[in-house]
Amino acid sequence: MNLTIIALMLLGAYWIVIALLDKVGMLERHDISRCYDIVLMIRTKRGHKLLDKLSRPRKFWRGFASAGIAIMLAGLLLLFMIIWYLDYVVAVHALRYPLLLRGMFSLDFLHIWAYLGLIVAMVAHSYAHAILARVEGVRVKATSLLFAIVPLGISSELCLDKVATLSKIRILAGGVMANFMIALIAFTLFFAVLSAMSPIGNVMVTDVMNGSAADHAGIRREMVITQLNDVKIENAHGIYAFIHSVRYGDTITIHVVDGKNERTFDVRASRVKGLEIVDVLEGYPAADAGIRAGMRIVKINVMPATTVDLFMKSMNATYPGQNISVHVIADGVERIFNVTLAEPPHEFMGKGWLGVMVMSKPLEVLGIEVEEYPASSTLHFLQTMPTMLNRPMGWITLITLPFMGLTGPRFDGFTGLLIQFYQPVGWALPLGNGIFWIANSLFWIGYISFCVGALNCLPVAPLDGKHVFRDIALSGAGLITKDKERQERMSNAAVHALALLLFASIVFLFIAPYLVHLHR
Repeated sequence: MNLTIIALMLLGAYWIVIALLDKVGMLERHDISRCYDIVLMIRTKRGHKLLDKLSRPRKFWRGFASAGIAIMLAGLLLLFMIIWYLDYVVAVHALRYPLLLRGMFSLDFLHIWAYLGLIVAMVAHSYAHAILARVEGVRVKATSLLFAIVPLGISSELCLDKVATLSKIRILAGGVMANFMIALIAFTLFFAVLSAMSPIGNVMVTDVMNGSAADHAGIRREMVITQLNDVKIENAHGIYAFIHSVRYGDTITIHVVDGKNERTFDVRASRVKGLEIVDVLEGYPAADAGIRAGMRIVKINVMPATTVDLFMKSMNATYPGQNISVHVIADGVERIFNVTLAEPPHEFMGKGWLGVMVMSKPLEVLGIEVEEYPASSTLHFLQTMPTMLNRPMGWITLITLPFMGLTGPRFDGFTGLLIQFYQPVGWALPLGNGIFWIANSLFWIGYISFCVGALNCLPVAPLDGKHVFRDIALSGAGLITKDKERQERMSNAAVHALALLLFASIVFLFIAPYLVHLHR
């Protein structure tokens, strides 16, 4: 069953259970309330003594929070700069942008490391609010565990109704400052950890033909090729260049890394019978006759068709409506299909049309298929990313990195096959694959913490930014007028105008390409 359907069913069952518990009063009896309908807030007063101890260096925390106010203002300015820069990109390259937007909504990065980052970000944010509240003499009514099938973090319930404006701003800004500090520490450690990794190679075996020389030698999928004979392999082009010099019957020593173990295999280059059919177009003669992808063409009538050139030569000698016999190898057995050729697309007018796509694969002489991943350049890109953060495009790169990699390779952690391309070096050698777990934890803690901090800079409910900028605007309005009602109206108008400007800038990212397209 589709994982998305399973997740939705699980979420639906969870919602029904908590709705029933809420209806019978079970949640209220245990001091649990629902937030956003599906999130449970499980209140507790445990940990308040720890908060009091942590809040004792009051000068430090007040300075920390005051810096957070400046950081929030700078963060809002940075976010506007990034969004306006993207607006500019949209305006200049509007017709291309929808293709980019589609890539941004890939959610396959949501995994355990992102979940870990979310928990750390929410705990740090909430605890910073609670600590600053105690510093300012504000009572923490309760600490709540946020739960929705799995724990999400914690929140703090504070009494801010009669708190002085500056104290309230410091309490709210403290959460943002904590997130940015966590992000700074995590990213600093992440980039340090990258120095303890080294690329193994850039080319991986993605398939091994059954019964081929490579299959008999013991080569398997996911092995990384590092060398052929005495030639070091840097990329897929290097393999293809090497194969061009190989003659049938030559024995080639293939050097690979398999699960961090170096191995060698002797493979004899052998001729593969037939030309592989990689696709069969529905509604055309080949599909109607029963020919399928994966079969290998050996002859058209009596003419050999074991290479692309021979296949094209055979087909160029046919005409629409002609009956031909197609000789193929299927599951090791030769079969013959009688086919009546169709009218071809316009660029092949006058020739018979079979409706298949064929491909010659140079590495068939070894019995393998490979794909290239830019392991070396990706690692170098990640290592040099800190030097990019002195300009808006660097921040755009960081923000889009797990989604699409707007200005570089997409990266959402060292997971899956990606681990096969790297190995620990130096001090990380004793850790083995543990170095990748550490790197993933640090990356996602840094990334989620940064995003949570940045989002809370925005003047939008229910984020901290709305309350902070409203209070700042209220203080500014107090310099203009002593009328309390007018101060309220002015501050609300300022926050709403800022939020509307932000909303309009984001909407422009999505609608501009289509508006330009319609205009043209």
